[in-house]
Amino acid sequence: MSSCRGSTTVSVSVVALVLLALQLTEAYRVGKFGARLIGRIRERRLERQQLRQRALIASNEAYHDYSWDDRDEAIGAGRSAGENGTNSEDYETSLTGTGAEEGRRPPPLPPALLAFKPNPRRSLFEGKIQFRFYHGGNLTKQTTMVEDDRLLNGTECSADERFALIVHGWHENCYEVPWVLALRENLRLHRGGCVACMDYSAYSSGGYGGLVGVFRDIRDVLMHFLQQLRYEGVQFERMFLFGFSFGAQLALDVGSRIGAQELEAIDTCDMAGPGFDSDRAFKQMDFRSAAKNVQCIHTSIDKGTKFPNKCHQNWRMGQCGLRQAAAGPPPLGSHGLCPVFYNVAFKYQFLAQPKPMECLSLGETASYPRNYRMGYMETRKSEVRGELFAQTSDVFPYTVFTNPYNIFDFYLRRESGAEAFSFTTDESTAVSASNLIETNKTHKKEASDNPYTPLPDTSLCAMFVRRCAKLALPIAVAMMVLGMMGRPVDADRFQDNIFFNYYNSTGDLVHIYNLAENNTYEYDKECHPGSKFAIVVFGWKIDCEKYFVQDLISNLTKHRGGCVMCMNYDRFAQLPTYARLRRNFKDIYGVLRQKLEFLDKEGFNPDDGYLYGFSFGAQVALSAAKEYGTRKLKEIDACDIVGTGFDTTDTNAPNHRTAAKNVQCIHTSRNYGTRHRTSCHQDWIMGDCGTNQLAAPLSAWGSHGVCTLFYNSAFTHDFLARAKPSNCTGESEVRSWPEGFKMGYNEQRKATIRGQLFSPTFAVFPFNINVTATGNATAGTTTTTPVPAPGANDIEQFPGFQFRSAANGLPREDDDEDYADDVLENSGEEA
Repeated sequence: MSSCRGSTTVSVSVVALVLLALQLTEAYRVGKFGARLIGRIRERRLERQQLRQRALIASNEAYHDYSWDDRDEAIGAGRSAGENGTNSEDYETSLTGTGAEEGRRPPPLPPALLAFKPNPRRSLFEGKIQFRFYHGGNLTKQTTMVEDDRLLNGTECSADERFALIVHGWHENCYEVPWVLALRENLRLHRGGCVACMDYSAYSSGGYGGLVGVFRDIRDVLMHFLQQLRYEGVQFERMFLFGFSFGAQLALDVGSRIGAQELEAIDTCDMAGPGFDSDRAFKQMDFRSAAKNVQCIHTSIDKGTKFPNKCHQNWRMGQCGLRQAAAGPPPLGSHGLCPVFYNVAFKYQFLAQPKPMECLSLGETASYPRNYRMGYMETRKSEVRGELFAQTSDVFPYTVFTNPYNIFDFYLRRESGAEAFSFTTDESTAVSASNLIETNKTHKKEASDNPYTPLPDTSLCAMFVRRCAKLALPIAVAMMVLGMMGRPVDADRFQDNIFFNYYNSTGDLVHIYNLAENNTYEYDKECHPGSKFAIVVFGWKIDCEKYFVQDLISNLTKHRGGCVMCMNYDRFAQLPTYARLRRNFKDIYGVLRQKLEFLDKEGFNPDDGYLYGFSFGAQVALSAAKEYGTRKLKEIDACDIVGTGFDTTDTNAPNHRTAAKNVQCIHTSRNYGTRHRTSCHQDWIMGDCGTNQLAAPLSAWGSHGVCTLFYNSAFTHDFLARAKPSNCTGESEVRSWPEGFKMGYNEQRKATIRGQLFSPTFAVFPFNINVTATGNATAGTTTTTPVPAPGANDIEQFPGFQFRSAANGLPREDDDEDYADDVLENSGEEA
């Protein structure tokens, strides 16, 4: 382009770029850039969720469920390897090659195995979950999925043999649980072939909430195991799976993902309900495609599922599948008896019987042949579909032999539409429904001839049942709508994932309660409405299975009695950062407040209520109690209330005295503990002015963590009140106290003392320093507690919100929604 001398030539493209830049900067200057970014993130999240759902529906192959797994890449790698013959990054699938390498190259992996692209998270689970192989009754191999050797090598099992896999439940393993050992022997005798057991006790030995949180990780390991066996030649049509409780959910979920009824059979015992029943996907799931035959046995309502209608045969044992007459203390409650019944059924018969009148039918009632039995030994399962009932007794072998073929009882049930089955009489003559009706008419005619013959008014019963049936659907819909209106959607996630563990007088776990599922509890002589109740709430990275939590539960059952519960919010307590837990604070303590209201309605007296909270759990207990009612509860003990995230935001922190009639607070640290030391009825300043403790090295949280150790020790050792050390500052210290006044639960004179109290501590158990002087006689003597040097556990971390964890396990990733919410919140703040 030519121009006059001294002028400047400007390209059209440069002008276009400048205009485009002005538009972008204009959006940024008016604040639209952040909004666009947030909208783009939300759109991307929605697209990813839709892609995952489509992939799940369109394919039976397994893939990851985690937000940080690049599933599209893994699935795409498998597809390209299968269709185009290209090599994937981790698996060699091409058969083309030259020289000796072609002979050594393994056969191509199926696309299902390609979906299991290695990643650090699954590798950790695969390294800790063991598979034990048995052949001929002997343990032949114990291996994990991270080992390079083929699974069948060294097992004495051949690929063309029958194969059975046992999946245990929570707090169980493969080598010392009695029912696992018995089932392994029964399968050897009655099935033969190879028997394996999946041992995930490295995760099942912890809290139940944490186990539910890693369900998908464990399921993926099981899926990988089965696909690897198939790759090595084991036929799915000769493979049998058995699962109990949480293991039943694993077996059924994996079978459903394999799909197409490829597996030979799956038998499950009382599949777990807590953590699953409230899941929308589980409610809609049907397990009949998991294997050619799926037999599910149900024995409990508190720990088992409330949806016993998802399998080919749905056995409801004992009292409508809700409870068993032989139920005793754990592990042989109604839930734990299920695998016992299953093992007994190899030798004894639990025969199908007509539905008891008191039981509500939850599915299509099955038609069954004569002497149809529950368990592995029944060979006519393909003929029976639907709901089955079998009675159980309270003594071994738990079977009940009754005459289920009562003509009048059958006719009543048939008129009410509750029964649809066929059978033969004791004389082996087939009796059809029409014959039964004719027989009943004959009996009616005979009864009319004899006015003293008592007969039920079947027409009245039938009319009443038909009227009720017409109203059943509208009533059910109305109840469902009211339930949805009364329960906010935002609260579902917390009610679903927070559990209350009940413990008996010996400290054993006997029941798990969930607000969302409202699973009932059969109260016993120690725990019942009108008795004392105690709830223990712990902090970040802690669950109800920690040793010091179990010690406290044992101490409470021994020294207090009544109902002792532990609030297990492990699904949130194990979040990788403290800041994310702090954001959920109101929802978490809201669940505890609802639990207190529920106990009140059940008949428990708040004046007999006791709460214990440590760290974050102390804040949860205090806030829930305040909302529950001013000074309604009898007492609350709080151990080193956390200050991080609360001291500057919670305006109610300086006044915890409204939470209960007596609130005792123990202060042990300056870095994690609150700076408000005058907010309770008794504020115990422990050790070096409540800031450092000589026993700090015993806990991963340093001086903060030893608070619970002190509290447990105080049940049997006295931490006596002492005069304020000269190096400590007192704001409202108590200047006189009764003789022998001590810190802890056992002190009965708390109502007479208000203010700050001081007590020295020591470096080793029992951590107390015996004081011979009592009362005010020690007021003139001051003792300075040695100041421990700040150690690695006591470094100030208040501004960072990054507490160290005492748990050595892998922090679990939260749901995709939490992850996306973090991104949105951070991007919004930056914008």
